[in-house]
Amino acid sequence: MKLKDKVAIVTGSSRGIGCRIAEIFAENGANVVINYLHAENVANEVATNIAKQTNTKPLVVQADMADVKQIDNLVNKTVERFGRIDILVNNAGIAIRTDLSDTTEEIWDRVLDVNLKGKFFCAKAVAEVMASQKTGNIINISSMRGITGSKRSVHYAVSMAGVNVMTKSLAAQLAPFIRVNGIAPGYTMTDLHAHLGKADIQKIESTVPLKRFATVDEIASIALFLASDESAYITGETIVASGGVVMR
Repeated sequence: MKLKDKVAIVTGSSRGIGCRIAEIFAENGANVVINYLHAENVANEVATNIAKQTNTKPLVVQADMADVKQIDNLVNKTVERFGRIDILVNNAGIAIRTDLSDTTEEIWDRVLDVNLKGKFFCAKAVAEVMASQKTGNIINISSMRGITGSKRSVHYAVSMAGVNVMTKSLAAQLAPFIRVNGIAPGYTMTDLHAHLGKADIQKIESTVPLKRFATVDEIASIALFLASDESAYITGETIVASGGVVMR
């Protein structure tokens, strides 16, 4: 049990990478907070399954990561239930693919508000709780596109590059008691890729040195490592899990 009795908020955890991170944290003894935006039934189902499979009692909280008041409510409800916060996984994010000419101010603002502003204010709210405990751990989920850029989603790449720099900046400011690290996944097989045909998947895989997508388990395992004492001397780092697309 690497996270026994720890309290972990995982934003955007009703599906995909966030869901698997919440599950693997609970499997390792953490009490997890499941956050969702619209899919209440799905989030409740995730929490029910976690409760059945582990000896934990997940909390489910709706919050839009673009709304600071809702972020504060998420943090407050967590403290009310568990009395502390040990881990934040800043996972919630959105991707809206548009060419430069089709990127409106509304699209730009929404992507930056959720992906960057939301992660900052969630970290800020949680850091206040962690500072009083003199211990804590923040993990920011970004994307390899924050490093490589993105031909079809400039706004998305900019938001993720911001997250990567924010990870370093927060780590410097919040040391020595709070560690801040990140994960920048590459192509990862989630329900978001369910619409892709076999030919499309093979075309993408051909651009990856390891010739496949990552699994959600592989990304969640990195999050578990960063959340545990196994990474106690690591802060300010973003682990790139891109199958070799990004080499540096």
